[in-house]
Amino acid sequence: MGTKSIILLAQLISGLIFVQATKDTLQQIHRDFWKWHMRDSPQFMTATGFNKYNDLLESMNISMFEERKIAVEGFITRLRNIPQKTLSARHLVDYNVLQDYLQTFVDGYEWKDFLALNPINFMEGLQSNPQAFVDTSPFISHGDFINYLARLRNLPVMVDEIIERLKRAIEVGHTHHWSAVKMVPQQIDAFLKSEPTDLVFFKPFNSSLDEIQHISDETKSQWRSLARVYCSDIIDAFEKLKKFIVEIYMKNTRSHIGVGSWREGKEFYRACLKFHLSVDMTPEEVFKLGQDEVARILKRMKKVMRKLEYEGSVKEFFDMLNLDRSLQRTNADDVLMEYRSIYKYRIKPVLSKYFERLPDTPLRIVSLPSDGPQGLYMTGSKDGERPGTFFVNTMRPQSHPTFTFMALTLHESEPGHHFQLSYAAQTKLPEYRRHLEITKYFQVPFNFPFYTAYVEGWGLYAEYLGEELGLYEDEYEMMGRYSFEIFRACRLVVDTGIHYFNWSREQAVSYMMNHTSLPLKTAEKEIDRYIVFPGQACAYKVGEIKIREIRERARRLLGDAFDIRKFHTVVLENGPMPLRVLESVVDTWIKTTKEEDKTVQPQPACSSANVFLHSSFTYIVILILSVYQIKV
Repeated sequence: MGTKSIILLAQLISGLIFVQATKDTLQQIHRDFWKWHMRDSPQFMTATGFNKYNDLLESMNISMFEERKIAVEGFITRLRNIPQKTLSARHLVDYNVLQDYLQTFVDGYEWKDFLALNPINFMEGLQSNPQAFVDTSPFISHGDFINYLARLRNLPVMVDEIIERLKRAIEVGHTHHWSAVKMVPQQIDAFLKSEPTDLVFFKPFNSSLDEIQHISDETKSQWRSLARVYCSDIIDAFEKLKKFIVEIYMKNTRSHIGVGSWREGKEFYRACLKFHLSVDMTPEEVFKLGQDEVARILKRMKKVMRKLEYEGSVKEFFDMLNLDRSLQRTNADDVLMEYRSIYKYRIKPVLSKYFERLPDTPLRIVSLPSDGPQGLYMTGSKDGERPGTFFVNTMRPQSHPTFTFMALTLHESEPGHHFQLSYAAQTKLPEYRRHLEITKYFQVPFNFPFYTAYVEGWGLYAEYLGEELGLYEDEYEMMGRYSFEIFRACRLVVDTGIHYFNWSREQAVSYMMNHTSLPLKTAEKEIDRYIVFPGQACAYKVGEIKIREIRERARRLLGDAFDIRKFHTVVLENGPMPLRVLESVVDTWIKTTKEEDKTVQPQPACSSANVFLHSSFTYIVILILSVYQIKV
């Protein structure tokens, strides 16, 4: 190619870039980012009902760190070319959230050689819940089985990439603590079978395949043969992974439970905190907030105990309740029946008092397939074929007394996570916000944000709403509510203690045992979780306090014009976001409401609020005395 041709080509490319820049819109960037994100996270997209890349698996290759960063930087450049002054108020929110979403990922790149190199632990990885790999895949058409076979064929490649990451983690000295992976070999053993056809991944080629019409018996036989071969390869791959973890990785796990023991580890922990909290708080401030909250909640507990004429300590009170067989259920069916009853007959009938629009997204309440937290929520597919799921731990029913069931159901179902994420999914938000990818905790802070403080803060706020809605029907359920709240407050202390103040595992377990109702085994499992996910456990309390602070300010500034139902709509309809953006969204709503209602008279701040000053924002904990007097 001659010089003139090269010049002409360069001019043409420049012209195309100029045209792209001048025609680019926020909506187009949203669409393009979602297309890229679907291709980059195909398994998550399948789980949410987007089936374009059902034949692919996410690449775990280390080289993808750089490729993903470059791609995201390209979206940031395009976003910066859009003049913000041309955007409406609603689109400005979209702009600010997308900018934060992308920039958080790029900012985390400097920590790519830390925990992001460890994609497997007792809570993450295919071995932790292999059934989900099957359950989130569709098996309706000919193409579904072809896609699924392609994934099975490539699973051993993914396992090899995971091993390469783990090797790199050993090289740079950034491995998990032993407690994070001690259960992984037995998890692998639990789902591996001697016969490939007995593997959970082979199940769809039994009854599900027989139900598909217009496929010949010969084709079905061929698919089963392929699946048998691929499942055999998968067994070999996971045996190889287990061998590596047992013989090499475990011998190189970090010696201290906290990441603060690493060189630059404390700065890494600060970055993890910022990722999950979406506000600037130092570990010292988080630790102090936790101590203050623990002391405040203990006072509330003791007030309830005095009403019950119990004179012992809080710990002794919960020890007594944990031995009360009338507050226990002995089998999984009874546990599930209790949760389902609470959800259907006690919670749902009262929600309209506090919410304008009630999502009709179906929810199922089922047993957690493996031992873990007391409960967790997994969002459903966008087409409703797979409903939202509230997973309940039924493996140790005596460890979870019934007086805690109401608080947990409020948190995980409605008006908690199921309500929250269903609300967002039914609004006209960009796809990435309607279907926020809350996966790959190990990769924090080099990950797209989960907006944990918003998501989990709302869950804890939902537990608080149970007080206002009169859902805690006796002092025992109120103590269950407080036991959950103090549990989250303790996390602020314990998480920072582990990762920043060099606490031992025994010290962390002891603190949880002395301030919560948790049995020893549960407390130990919780501490192991905090060891694996630095900073995540701090988001619950920080987010809840912030939501209540924002609500109190809106109530004070709007006076009689404040409508709790409309406030909740504003908080929910914009989906997950950084807390600072949520605050600006509510401020805009306050301003608009004032302009529409000229009679607005500000009210004084709630006199019973406890105020915590931390860095650039104030946390106000509201005590609604009228409700408290009724319940306590």
